[in-house]
Amino acid sequence: MKRTIILEKHGRIAVLCLANPPINCVNYRFLQDFEQVLDEIEQSEDIEVMVIASMNPKIFATGRDERVPACRLFDKEKLLNKVLERITALSIPSISVINGTAIGAGLEIALVSDLRIASEFSKLGFYSDLHPTASGKKALTELIGPAKTKELTWLGQLVEGQEALRIGLINRLYPESHLMTEALGMALSIFQSKRNVTNLELGQQ
Repeated sequence: MKRTIILEKHGRIAVLCLANPPINCVNYRFLQDFEQVLDEIEQSEDIEVMVIASMNPKIFATGRDERVPACRLFDKEKLLNKVLERITALSIPSISVINGTAIGAGLEIALVSDLRIASEFSKLGFYSDLHPTASGKKALTELIGPAKTKELTWLGQLVEGQEALRIGLINRLYPESHLMTEALGMALSIFQSKRNVTNLELGQQ
């Protein structure tokens, strides 16, 4: 069975390609695959930065999955929390590349990343019936404050790229065609900065 998360390596940069058509739904299988890829990254000694991007040019990821029976929702949320906590606790920096729509659990994955870049046409938020997990809410509150968090989650409003940048939901905004180039450039800069710091520390010993 084909994975819904595809791991690509560009030198010391790991790119996690979200590939769960048609809308990159964050369902149970998607989360299981995410865990497996995180295992591979944590066990690797040559990965310095992680980039999360979608293979769908219009959608980063979404949280709604109408096919999940009510009895399985608890299991899915439990696994989602675990994945979000693991991304938060990673020893390497992470960057989410938000093209198009990021809603619910899909947005939460980006929220717990260290950095977020998005296209000018991106839309981010929670529908009124898609409340964030504890991990997602904590990350969202740290980024935009408690009042804006309540507004975004209670009213179910989606914000577009420019507004997301203004309120601090994302770090940078780029044209859609430049997103991956900018993300890889940012990852490379982070890696080189870490290497320079390490060399400096070694030189001082």
